[in-house]
Amino acid sequence: MPGLHITDHQMRLYMSSRQTHDVTVAAAKAGFSTATGYRIENNPRLPSQKKAPRCRRRPDPLADVWDSEIVPILNRRRGGEDHRRRECPRRSPIPAMEGLPVPGRVAAHCAY
Repeated sequence: MPGLHITDHQMRLYMSSRQTHDVTVAAAKAGFSTATGYRIENNPRLPSQKKAPRCRRRPDPLADVWDSEIVPILNRRRGGEDHRRRECPRRSPIPAMEGLPVPGRVAAHCAY
C-alpha cells in the first residue's frame, strides 16, 4: 500500500518466498507490490538496517510567525475555538489554509 513502510518480517517472508517463486508471487505473499519486489532485489538489506531518513531539508518558513500571528487568526475565524479541534470523529483535521466549515451545516458522513 502506498505510504506504508515495509517491515523486517515482510522482507524476510519475501526473501524466503523468492527462493521458490518469481518476484510477482513472492511480493504478493509478502503483502507489497511487484515494483517494491524489484526495488528490494536491487537493495536486499532489511528496513531496520537501512539509513534513517533525513530531517527537514530547509527551515520552516512559518516558524517565527505561527504562534504569534497565524494561530490567533485561526482562532478568530473559528469563533474562538481551538484551531486543532476536529469537526467530526471520522474526518481528517482541516489544514490551516483550507476553507472553513459553514455554520449550521453538518457533513453528510457526520449526520446523526
